[in-house]
Amino acid sequence: MTKTTSFLTAMACLCQVYAYAQDLAHRIPEDAFAVVSVRTGHFFNLVDVADFSTSMLGTKMLQAFGKEAGISLTSIEDMGVDIHSSLYYYTRQTDSIWYHTILLPLKNSSQFAEGFGGGALTEVDGIYRAEVDTASPGTTVRWNDRLAVITFGSVVDDFFYDEGVAARYGILQDNYGDTYAYADTFDNDGYTEEYADEYVLPPYEGVDTTGVVIDTAGWDIDTLDNGFGWDDSTWDTAATDGYDDGYWSQYETNRRKKDSLVAVWVGAYAEQVLSDLPRQHILNNASYVQSLDKDALVTAWVRNLGLIYDQFFLSLLAGRYPSTSAIGFGSLQAGVYANEDELTLKTSLDVQGDLAHSYARIYDHKINRKFLRYLDSDSLMGFFAYAIDMEAYMEEFPKMIGKIYGPMVGGYEEEIHIGTDILALLLDEKAIGETVKGDALFVLNGLTQHEIAYTDYEYDEDYNVTEVEKTKTETIPDFLLMFSSDNHALYQRLMDYTVNKGVGTLDNRVYALSHRKLPAPLYVTYRNGIVFLGTAHDQLERIASNRTVSKASRFHRKLLRQNIMTGFLNTQQALGRFSDEELSALEEHIRFKQLFGHLGNFYFRSGKMKGNTFSGEFVAQAPKDFSNALQYLLWLVDYASNDRQ
Repeated sequence: MTKTTSFLTAMACLCQVYAYAQDLAHRIPEDAFAVVSVRTGHFFNLVDVADFSTSMLGTKMLQAFGKEAGISLTSIEDMGVDIHSSLYYYTRQTDSIWYHTILLPLKNSSQFAEGFGGGALTEVDGIYRAEVDTASPGTTVRWNDRLAVITFGSVVDDFFYDEGVAARYGILQDNYGDTYAYADTFDNDGYTEEYADEYVLPPYEGVDTTGVVIDTAGWDIDTLDNGFGWDDSTWDTAATDGYDDGYWSQYETNRRKKDSLVAVWVGAYAEQVLSDLPRQHILNNASYVQSLDKDALVTAWVRNLGLIYDQFFLSLLAGRYPSTSAIGFGSLQAGVYANEDELTLKTSLDVQGDLAHSYARIYDHKINRKFLRYLDSDSLMGFFAYAIDMEAYMEEFPKMIGKIYGPMVGGYEEEIHIGTDILALLLDEKAIGETVKGDALFVLNGLTQHEIAYTDYEYDEDYNVTEVEKTKTETIPDFLLMFSSDNHALYQRLMDYTVNKGVGTLDNRVYALSHRKLPAPLYVTYRNGIVFLGTAHDQLERIASNRTVSKASRFHRKLLRQNIMTGFLNTQQALGRFSDEELSALEEHIRFKQLFGHLGNFYFRSGKMKGNTFSGEFVAQAPKDFSNALQYLLWLVDYASNDRQ
């Protein structure tokens, strides 16, 4: 790359960052855990404002906005929000609370304030706040002439595991014999921030607590005045009424105290977001900037997916082993796109650490090209396929178990590693890889009605029971499953075993498997290193005798050969496979024909790792009755709400 090209590339990146910095992204702190941006300007290029305002979603928004003030709006433009600028949602965690914040750009703050006319509205130094009646006691709304901040929060229960912290806030702990101290450190993808003991409050009982110190992720720490401090007007005094030693009384008391804390912290945080900029904002994060796309309707970014995994197991272990696992998942990026033909969700996941090599080995595989000979694109309803290297998986599996779960079980890490080493010795990776190579293709050919025999019971007038054999008609998927296997000898032994046990019969190289618990017989055959399992005897017979005439489309061949996992659904074929009687029954509940009658196809795919990144996408084709996929999506929302016929 020449110096000129490098310079131009760098300038392009800087221009992109600068363009996004002009909106509200620069107000999001760099340590945000997840960020969602909605490009409303792009949204309303695809959907007319008037059409959205009369849709179910728009109508619900207008009703919710005007409910507090008792006003009725007819257009979302009357809400005072700048619908041509991007809005953001982000969340960040401190040692004690998860903050969830929505940043709304305002076009007319007076119109926005009208929505809260039913409550007490106050203004201090250009910042407006309203007493809002919401479902969450910790929700607060603050705004000025250009920006509205909606914030709600939820406590981090681990914060109160520490006896000293619990005592400071008057939280009564259950005595389980041990206390698990909370490490006052938030480790995030190599980025560690030492949080101060941010909410400096003495115990509640009988102590004047008018000052609160708020940590604001790089903002200067400000001591808040009594207007946002901790006093008797903030504290829910009913929390201590009728307190006794019962478990539920203690639980309810603690819950109310935590809710009161959240209300104070969230109010102060919203003020700070509105007043000041963070020292370091999210646009300094290269991974986040990479997730931005001017063509996306919505983008979402998660700093570290592995931390969600850790938090889940930490909650299961009640905080006993607050260690970080080595699952290897890093940042997650997603975007929603819409055009005239398709609605697309694209995702990418970064993989980090030692496990990146393991994942790369496992997913370095392609589906068996021979599968495509048995795929008939003109008649199938859908398919699902995956391809992994089974031999590599069996080699990497014991290592992955030790790396992922070893750090999470505290003093048993050594035992975990010994166990995985023994498991590795017992596994014959090569033999397993030959028997099941790791690729498979499931083809849904249609739906077939079968007469199913079942046992019913009849009673006479003396309540004596008699068994009666009856039949009923059921619709069963007609499918063909293929997977690669080079171990023909094991296949033959298994089939011979079914014959010896009376559940299998052989006819023209096709085994029929029947059992009273199976709704219909299954048929099995083996040819050219592929095991076939299906529900149609004639199809399996043609395969066994090499008389199959099928043709996979170019699109399906490309979809299957270039991805490690893929799925496809032809909705028109699916609709055509239902009988009139079944459609009539479905119409009574969900107007099936109206919903699926004009749908396009659905498919998803996930490719191999590129570098340290997995990528995938889900695509829904829009019907021709709508000018673009977004308008069709709004129709589906209206349809699901049952507000429209």
